[in-house]
Amino acid sequence: MDIEAVARARALVWCRFRPQGRLPELGLDCIGLACAAYGIPAHRVPRDYRLRGNSRGRLEQEVRAHFRRVPASEAKPGDMLILSVAPDQLHLAVLTDRRF
Repeated sequence: MDIEAVARARALVWCRFRPQGRLPELGLDCIGLACAAYGIPAHRVPRDYRLRGNSRGRLEQEVRAHFRRVPASEAKPGDMLILSVAPDQLHLAVLTDRRF
């Protein structure tokens, strides 16, 4: 369990939303929040993606550069989730002991 990532993510919950945002003081999107929570340098994550569209393959490829895949049944607090929030929109979330 990555308690530190959960704590860092919770500390950023009230940051302003900004599409493709990577700096907490200017605003974050879900990828920016994930980078900050897990200590991934913002310059290592692409910003040239569409907010909607069929980008699951690319997102999964980028995420696998930093994380390993685990079955949903084995997910635990501190793991990052890729969620489908609409048919053409993906979202990243940090799993906590309460939800995400």
